[in-house]
Amino acid sequence: MKLLKHRKTYKNKINIASLVDVVFLLIIFFMTVSHITATEQLPINLPDAQNGNAPSQTSDENVIINIDSSGNIHLESTPIELTALKSKLEKLSNTTNISVTIRCDRNLEWSKVRAVIKTCRDCKITSLKVRVRDVSGE
Repeated sequence: MKLLKHRKTYKNKINIASLVDVVFLLIIFFMTVSHITATEQLPINLPDAQNGNAPSQTSDENVIINIDSSGNIHLESTPIELTALKSKLEKLSNTTNISVTIRCDRNLEWSKVRAVIKTCRDCKITSLKVRVRDVSGE
C-alpha cells in the first residue's frame, strides 16, 4: 500500500514582478547618482571666494570641465586635450543648450583657465560658471 504524502499549500504568494521592477529602478538610480558624483570627485583644491552666486539648476545640459594643478583637462572625469575639448563642445553646443562649469585648482596658472574659457567662447557657449569654495561663512 502506497502512502500518500501531503504537501502543504500556502495561500499567500508574493508577486515577484513588482519586486523586480523596484530593484531595477534602484539599480538605475544608483548608477546615475554614482556617475554624477564621479565627475566632481577629482581631487581639486578649489579657489576661495567671499561672495558669489550659489549654483542654480537650469534646463541646460551641464558639462563639467576639471583642470588639475598640473594643467591637465578632464571633461567630466575623462582626460582630454584642448583641441579635442573644442570639437566635443562644438558638437554639444550644436545639438542642445549647454552650461559649462569649470573646476580648476587654486595653484593653477591663469593662462590654462583662460585657454579653456576662450575655447568655450569660440564654441558659442553663453552659460559659463567657475566653481569656487565659499569662505564667507568661516
